[in-house]
Amino acid sequence: MPSLTNLLSDAADRLDGVWWLAAVPALLAFTNVGAFARTGRVDTHVGVSFPPPLPVTDAWSFLSLPTDGVRLGVAGAPATAAAFTLGGALLSGVLSAGYLGTVDRRWDRRTGEFLADVRAHAVPLAGFHLLVAVGAFAAFALVEAVPALLLFVVPLLLLGAYLLYPAPYLVVTGDRGLVPALRRAYALTVPGGAPLSYFARYVLAGAVVSVPATLVFVNLGALGATLGVVALAPVALLFDAATMGFLKEEAEPDGGAPTTYEPAIRPVG
Repeated sequence: MPSLTNLLSDAADRLDGVWWLAAVPALLAFTNVGAFARTGRVDTHVGVSFPPPLPVTDAWSFLSLPTDGVRLGVAGAPATAAAFTLGGALLSGVLSAGYLGTVDRRWDRRTGEFLADVRAHAVPLAGFHLLVAVGAFAAFALVEAVPALLLFVVPLLLLGAYLLYPAPYLVVTGDRGLVPALRRAYALTVPGGAPLSYFARYVLAGAVVSVPATLVFVNLGALGATLGVVALAPVALLFDAATMGFLKEEAEPDGGAPTTYEPAIRPVG
């Protein structure tokens, strides 16, 4: 298995010509109004974030935000919360379909077809985002009702993040529906090994990025957060492309032997 550093380096090469994809994590980050409201809440905030691999990583994954007085979940009536959840899942599904599809094509040195990949993968990816959102809200509601369960819910969420992280990528790489992708992700992650090692290294690398990013962007309030969303979007794209490269090697999307990792060939001189 290649190192995360090699995957990130190769991802930077393969993304040549499609860095505009960074607009997707930036757009999704800008829709998170609640995160913006949490910036600048204290004079100086120092923190670290431990982001897991996501279908579309955004700036908030790399930023530790103040939590004083913050409620978990979506405020308002159940109907409002349901509408926000469904709308967010649909938007994320559409954007992540074109985003991951283009990254997948570029990893194979093919021309990106954003709209074609939206048509092909939006439905299963929207279902994935809806599944994650419902699970997260259920966990948050459980903790709010019984705070003592926090010590149980946090490890459960971490386990879920690990078991599910390959699924949205496998939807794209293997042209799978949601259920087959979830089954393949489960089969891939349960034995541990390389998928667990990659997950751990990804989380630690994200934590390293989050410390200076939090210091620079979170403490400047809304202006700093806006700059952070823009500045960290290409970083997020790079991390997502590295995950794509890793899973294309490990997941055997064609049902055969894992593909051989071939670093990008760069011209000399």
